[in-house]
Amino acid sequence: MFPEGRPVRRVQLGLRNRFVEHTIEARHKVAGVMRAHRTEIIFVPYFEDAHPDHLAVTRIVEDARFDAKLTGLEMPVPEALTPDDPEARIADYAPPCHPRWLFYYFCTHLRITPQPTFVFDVTGCEAKKELAIRAYHSQFGINEKNRPVVDWVMGATRFFGSRIGTAAGEPFFAREPVGMRGLGGLPL
Repeated sequence: MFPEGRPVRRVQLGLRNRFVEHTIEARHKVAGVMRAHRTEIIFVPYFEDAHPDHLAVTRIVEDARFDAKLTGLEMPVPEALTPDDPEARIADYAPPCHPRWLFYYFCTHLRITPQPTFVFDVTGCEAKKELAIRAYHSQFGINEKNRPVVDWVMGATRFFGSRIGTAAGEPFFAREPVGMRGLGGLPL
């Protein structure tokens, strides 16, 4: 559930694991979802990575963000997001929009040290984060070589928390300036 009590809906776009490609069709599928949801904030994998799917998804979403704002061009909207009214026009319920923010999260397969733009205090969410990672049992349970990744990710969570004076932190990168309304929210 979202904090407002709205249910989370999972929408499949047919972009298969290990076969994701940056195409106009994929961009327009994602742009259609952005329009249908009136997306304001987007999170994508960091753009420096060795994983081809991560790179493709990031590029698709970056370009879809631009395409979603184009007028005079309808974007496909997944059936799960369309209204029940068969007479409804896509342009009426999924008009152009431009998501305001695009943030990159770090899940890279390269041995680089993230240089975040900002770090969220996620103190108190550590156990949920670890459970969410371990839910991918095929990646981090069955595959012995990947088991240490969970400890590495949790160590990074503690490290980034220490950078902002908290127990846990989640780093993000932004290519565009992030505005602030004051200094009141800065950890001291």
